[in-house]
Amino acid sequence: MPTIHITSGTRRKKPKAGDEKIINGVTMIRQQRRAPPGMPHAGAYIVSSGKPCWEWVEKGSADDRSRPYRAGVQDE
Repeated sequence: MPTIHITSGTRRKKPKAGDEKIINGVTMIRQQRRAPPGMPHAGAYIVSSGKPCWEWVEKGSADDRSRPYRAGVQDE
């Protein structure tokens, strides 16, 4: 008679906003996508079927919105 073995383990952690990972030696951060300047509703969050769209951007780059604001510093 065949036997069935059921095993359980820890589930994979779901990615969240602000998560970080290293890709090819570059630290990336996960953030919600926003409409680029020049488009209608520029700066608005992009959604698909009512769910947010996410992107991985380089930490500390101009696209990283989690970096602290520094007064008097212009982006290139």
